[in-house]
Amino acid sequence: EVVAQRKDGSTFPCVLGLSKCRKSGMICGFIRDLSAVMASKAVIMEKNNQLIKKEAELKSKDTKTKEIMSNLIRNQSVVTGVLDASFHSLFVIDENCIIQM
Repeated sequence: EVVAQRKDGSTFPCVLGLSKCRKSGMICGFIRDLSAVMASKAVIMEKNNQLIKKEAELKSKDTKTKEIMSNLIRNQSVVTGVLDASFHSLFVIDENCIIQM
């Protein structure tokens, strides 16, 4: 990769290739502008970074979801245990699993 200069003075990244013709001995040059390739790479890198960030957010949410589900199952077990052990009592269990008479 090299940096080339346009007629207007602006520069751009490119690949430069040289080849010598066997019969005439002339040298031919080939140049490929990499501006679009570099711009595409930048977009891909940005999208990749966004995906990495989103993946981390989802893993964090997944951990929180598992924690909430675990708490709900535990709370359900407590309520089920209390109900199974009770004899038709009337009571209320609040959101902290505390029995209120």
